Amino acid sequence: MGIDKSLLPEKIFEQYSTDLYHCASCNYCVDAVWPERNINHVCVTMQHHEKNLSYSGRGFIEAARFLAEGNELDLSSLARRVFTCTGCGNCDTACPIDLRPSGVGEALKGWLSKEGLAPREALVSIRTILSDGRALSGPGINADLKYTKHAEVDCEINYFSGCASNELFIQTVRSDLQLMDLLGVKFRYLEPHENCCGAALSELGEEKESAIWAQELFKGDVGSLGNNLVISGYECCSHLSKTTDKEPVPFPRWVLPKLLSKSHDTKVHLRAKGSLRVNLLETCQLKKNNQTMGSNSSDEFLFRTFLEEFDIVVLNKHYPSRHALCCGASGSMQVMQPASSEAMAIGKLPIEEDVVSITLDPRCALHYCKSAKSSNAVMSFSAFICEYFAISD
Repeated sequence: MGIDKSLLPEKIFEQYSTDLYHCASCNYCVDAVWPERNINHVCVTMQHHEKNLSYSGRGFIEAARFLAEGNELDLSSLARRVFTCTGCGNCDTACPIDLRPSGVGEALKGWLSKEGLAPREALVSIRTILSDGRALSGPGINADLKYTKHAEVDCEINYFSGCASNELFIQTVRSDLQLMDLLGVKFRYLEPHENCCGAALSELGEEKESAIWAQELFKGDVGSLGNNLVISGYECCSHLSKTTDKEPVPFPRWVLPKLLSKSHDTKVHLRAKGSLRVNLLETCQLKKNNQTMGSNSSDEFLFRTFLEEFDIVVLNKHYPSRHALCCGASGSMQVMQPASSEAMAIGKLPIEEDVVSITLDPRCALHYCKSAKSSNAVMSFSAFICEYFAISD
């Protein structure tokens, strides 16, 4: 039955009481299919792992309400369900009355983790991260990346790669730096300290420790850098904005306006001859961001605008879609259910040949490539730009 304390913590109830008692059980966040609104199922966990209501956003709301009303619940079982969630936020975007079922699930995860009820798989992953000092195992490659010809004097930005400085992400980091060099941007490459920013720990319910890791990054000389901080990965950027006084910007959001600017000194040319067909893959982190999906200022919209200027054929006409299914890289899904997480990624890849798949988030790109067992299954944004475009004065 788990621990004796089966009532919902007051803090969670105060924050989400409206969500718990206004849910109409309409099942939008469970199995909605509405072609006119580009909705073809909402919960990727239910679609590729377990078709059970208790794994959905509605299921999290009902479990929290059940506890709030003084009912006993098997908390160990509840923990397995909330940890088997990508946290993509799709259930929030689909809710017709703007409830926050994914927020309820995240709050339950944090509480259960604090109570020592995190599933064994999550605990093993947490111990590994704490031991390695980073979310991705393997050696860092910082020394190999300090090649920039632009001095650290009067730099325009401070670039932080986070876990992308790991050898598994080498292509993305090199492409980021190459792109900045080609644009003539003066930047400072910030070497990650022993630990990463802690975003992965946060996704595993370790909120306190993850916040400490984030704050540790900006001690000493780095702490005086100000807020001109550009981050390679979206999850790192989101976590740092919540846990520090910095205002980091994800790399695509920083560089796309420069590539689109008519007044910029550099010119961008498409290397490929003939038509280039691309498949654009949504970034779930942006659903939880302040940006409005599909608005004229969103990262996805800017990227699509950039591609259309070169007459590149974008196959998925609804990109960006507020309701696209997650690739399975987010949250604790990969840790809890690796096979299901892999199926989520493969399910989003195009069947057609000669299609270039791209995502703005390098973590998603890595997950797609590992799931498809192909190093070029999906390209990160900067790797795609460096591969298919030439930039000159």
